[in-house]
Amino acid sequence: MPEINSHFASPSEEPEGVFTPPEPTAETGGADDSITTAEADMLSDLQPEDDPDDDETSTDDAPSRPLDGGNTSPAAERTSYLERPVVGIRERPGQPPQPIEVPTRLVARGLIMAERTRQAAIDLFPPDRDGLDIERVGAFLANMGVLPTETTIEVPVKDRGTVLRSLQPLGVDAPEPGLSGMYIPQIDTVFTFRDGRLEELNGPEITDKDRLHELGHSGGAYSRWFVDRGGLPELTDAQMGLAWQDTAGNPYNKLVDEGVQEYLAGTYVAEELNRPGGLANLATTQHDVRRYSSPGTISVPSRYTFLDRAGRVDIAASAFAATAIGHLIDRDPALLPALIAGARDDEAFREATGRMEAIAPGMPDTLKNNFNTHTQYENGLDYVRGILGLS
Repeated sequence: MPEINSHFASPSEEPEGVFTPPEPTAETGGADDSITTAEADMLSDLQPEDDPDDDETSTDDAPSRPLDGGNTSPAAERTSYLERPVVGIRERPGQPPQPIEVPTRLVARGLIMAERTRQAAIDLFPPDRDGLDIERVGAFLANMGVLPTETTIEVPVKDRGTVLRSLQPLGVDAPEPGLSGMYIPQIDTVFTFRDGRLEELNGPEITDKDRLHELGHSGGAYSRWFVDRGGLPELTDAQMGLAWQDTAGNPYNKLVDEGVQEYLAGTYVAEELNRPGGLANLATTQHDVRRYSSPGTISVPSRYTFLDRAGRVDIAASAFAATAIGHLIDRDPALLPALIAGARDDEAFREATGRMEAIAPGMPDTLKNNFNTHTQYENGLDYVRGILGLS
């Protein structure tokens, strides 16, 4: 998702209620006789022999990034979020992690909860797409080889707090204030927060850009860890497109994952909209911006700029990551389609890694293990420029 920008206003009044449904119970959907027909059909399609309250177990291959193999979906197909793998791991002090079976009942209950949440969100927030170029964004992504979700919800920025609080029961961490959009893989849904002041200054294209970034994330494979440490089991993210995290929550390859999506968004602005000076309409193609984590400035392509709520030129921190990825694509244009496909396919991911290794030996591991927070992306850009001799 785009990194946090401080120019968004805080949420004000909320709509009447939040959209998270109650957790399934015997009264609300945990027992066979209270699950809706549609939900029963959904579970039957996925698990023909099982129901949400049986004691059977199911296993999935390990996710492709943190473990070896597992994402075998052909690059031309998109897996439904209802079929994404959950990988069981048992961890005990002093012992190596062991794979375990995941209770089918817990997976099924989670699917019911997720689908109800997704549908409730759609019902609560009617489409708000006035001025947005939905078809143009979709055509651009299709041309780039991205296979995005079909579920997008545009929400007034004042209602952002309602969305964030309502998603927490699904295990969605509450991000910092100022989020412009987000992809929620648990329900395969993109939320875009429309800010009237930003659209007044930049045009509705700023919402299209943020929406495009999040749709790019939705084109990647996704899997989760089911971790048994001896107490209550934990369900956490594993693979997230080109990025992943281990069972302790340590992230890897975030700069590459964020950089690709913002690179696509910047390409859309500069080439599809013919605004090489960015949404800020700068006269130059490069612009010096203030660093996040150290004094001074750093140059990025103007295509990533926009005007903040005070009318000042600004960028998202992911623009640093996008600039770094752009330098690598300049060296090997075939890297971009490999990265896009690699977000959902293991063979393409290995191709992308090999191409990066050919550009600079050791670089994929350095990018994977470092620069995994938005305040570190500028350091990642420094590293790429240094190793390519661009400093």
